[in-house]
Amino acid sequence: MVGIVDPRVTDFRVGSSVTVKFASTPDTVTATIEDMVETDDPSESIIVLSCDEMTFNLVQRRAERVEIILNDYKGIKVPRGAIRFNKDNEKGVYILLGQRIAFKKINPIYECDEYLLSQITSDRGYISVYDDIIVEGEISADLYVEETEADDEPEEEEISRPVRNTEGSETSETEAEEDDTDETEKNTEQDD
Repeated sequence: MVGIVDPRVTDFRVGSSVTVKFASTPDTVTATIEDMVETDDPSESIIVLSCDEMTFNLVQRRAERVEIILNDYKGIKVPRGAIRFNKDNEKGVYILLGQRIAFKKINPIYECDEYLLSQITSDRGYISVYDDIIVEGEISADLYVEETEADDEPEEEEISRPVRNTEGSETSETEAEEDDTDETEKNTEQDD
């Protein structure tokens, strides 16, 4: 395979193994960079790739737009603007934990200007997939939960939150939903 790439964007090295992803098909192939040839235009170089794989979809196309993947990282995407340091100077983010705020550490495996990827781990002290990251704002001391307290909180407190029903007394979200159901049943009986 031969293509034109911008050598200023990424450092392509002869002998490197890459994954080639094609625009018109879900097929990907593993290829080796055999050669890089400079052209008169500094924003264009000719790249020569070789691979041992050949599929029906690849044979059907003479010209194709492709994406050359040098490395593949899997992790939790964290916006750069959300990164903070705790009192022990550990890098992490603040997350929303119910109505409270907790600090979760991050373990960067890839970084760029806009974001970083944190390694996925089962350690509760580190950010996890469904954590609500706080991107901006000031952290109030009365809302902040220490890391150890955040791990010890029961699941129920994280899920339920106080809401007001129409009578004005506080109730849980589940009770409020039940009240709405009873009200609907009363309205249905009155319509009969």
